[in-house]
Amino acid sequence: MLVFASQLFRAVPSIVRQNATFALIGSPNPNGKELLKMAEELGSQYDGDKNFLKLYRQASQKKYDFLYLDLQSNPSKAYRNFNDLIYESKGISALDQPELLNNTF
Repeated sequence: MLVFASQLFRAVPSIVRQNATFALIGSPNPNGKELLKMAEELGSQYDGDKNFLKLYRQASQKKYDFLYLDLQSNPSKAYRNFNDLIYESKGISALDQPELLNNTF
């Protein structure tokens, strides 16, 4: 097991972020810009940026609560702390919904 802890999301090398199997996002997180960066990068696994931020707010209602993301499961799952499942994706990828893809290939 390898653990990376950082207050700046993009300070973690992209190869590590792309291959992460789990993520813990603690609270309170006073840095809204960092949350937006996380939502931008991880949101597609959780029905978009807005839903990702909604999940963070739902998971971190109390001090020291955290959002726990299971990035390796298919479908993706999100938990409040370790035990309270708050989201499970429908398992639909962007490839199943062509309107979600950019024409940047």
